[in-house]
Amino acid sequence: MAGLISENMKEYDFENYKYYANITVEDRSEIINSDENEDISNDKADEPRISIPIPYHQIITRKSDKYRIEPSLIRAIIKVESNWDSKAVSRKGAMGLMQLMPSTAKDMKVKNPFDPEENIDGGTRYLRYLLNKFNGDITLAIAAYNAGPTKVMKFRGIPPIKETKQYVKKIFSIYSRQELTF
Repeated sequence: MAGLISENMKEYDFENYKYYANITVEDRSEIINSDENEDISNDKADEPRISIPIPYHQIITRKSDKYRIEPSLIRAIIKVESNWDSKAVSRKGAMGLMQLMPSTAKDMKVKNPFDPEENIDGGTRYLRYLLNKFNGDITLAIAAYNAGPTKVMKFRGIPPIKETKQYVKKIFSIYSRQELTF
């Protein structure tokens, strides 16, 4: 966790998951229960707001090493895809933390896409496949993670699909700032 945890961050335990954050449970409740129009300022705004369950952090670290992908990129994808919900299912049928489609889960040898270990392994393996396919171009790999590699190859870049363009921007925004919460 070196580099991710600042001296202003504390360890918390939530439903048997340990995580680190620079925002207290009380602050979180205040934000959640506040009026949407109310401006809630964090005096620590320059620091990343990180809140990662320890078991997920450990899995991400292992898979990052195994597939040679920055853990911050994996975390950004999980944040955008499922918001750290291992039981998430999309309208299109994508499942788990990294929102694997059934065919992708099968191709990546994921038997239980709702198991965080298997899902993060399969999603990270798939991301490595896409990075290799697009010669290490992170932008194209991220676009392909959302729209599929066929569309990225067809358009020779980010497809002109609003959802995919927004997805790429959102991933890079989180990836660069690491403002991750669950």
